[in-house]
Amino acid sequence: MKSLTLFSLLLMACQGEPPAKPSKDLDAKDPRSVLEYAAFNTRPRRRPARATATLLGARQDEATAPSIPAADTAPATPSPTANEALRTQAHALVQHFHQRFHGMPDVIPSARELTQARDLIAQYGVDQARHLVDFSVTAAHETDYRPQTFGGILQYTARALADYAHAQQRRDAEARERDASRRAQEDEQLRRQYEDYYATRLAELRATAPPEVLAATEEAAAIHFDRDNTNPFGRERLRRIAIDAAVAAHFQIPAFAAWQATQGRP
Repeated sequence: MKSLTLFSLLLMACQGEPPAKPSKDLDAKDPRSVLEYAAFNTRPRRRPARATATLLGARQDEATAPSIPAADTAPATPSPTANEALRTQAHALVQHFHQRFHGMPDVIPSARELTQARDLIAQYGVDQARHLVDFSVTAAHETDYRPQTFGGILQYTARALADYAHAQQRRDAEARERDASRRAQEDEQLRRQYEDYYATRLAELRATAPPEVLAATEEAAAIHFDRDNTNPFGRERLRRIAIDAAVAAHFQIPAFAAWQATQGRP
């Protein structure tokens, strides 16, 4: 009977059926007591409901999370026309290199040189690629280096690009200065044209306006000036300017801005 009971406990443990709690305290000398405690302590434990839900949620997030698309780094295939133009530019660039370094513009470029020149132009453009050649002449001369093939100057690419950027900044600054100087000259010329127009219109008004109206306008302007202006320096000139301005305002000679608008210039 004892053997049957022990066998039943073992069978229940193997099938995963939860065994009952031992009926008495553990007795190390009693095989049945030892087996009951072993079966009870190794029974399958139920996972807490909250932990199970958390695990299922994490797995669902992993299943529904969007995947990161692979970077598309493949360059676009140039059209046949663009490809031919690039090949021609690469050929001319390599010949420019041989002309600058060896005085031999008619050298037939190697396939490797053409590939290097093509890649350079495709990445930086013709202007910066030619600048690399010209910059390399000076840079190589500093160390008595004389490259025999086009690839020998690629080591100067970073320095040449930086020098090109600085030169471009200088060119842009110079262009802005030239533009500002041109505008200043145009403004000065326009001011002089307006001064000539202003003086001519004043002379015409003094010759054609009713004398009593002109005299009253000038007298009022002189009184106003004498009352408000006490500066003794250049007083007569300033007084004349004030009187002219009053006459111009009375007879509606346009100010500079209004006159400028009639000239079709900003």
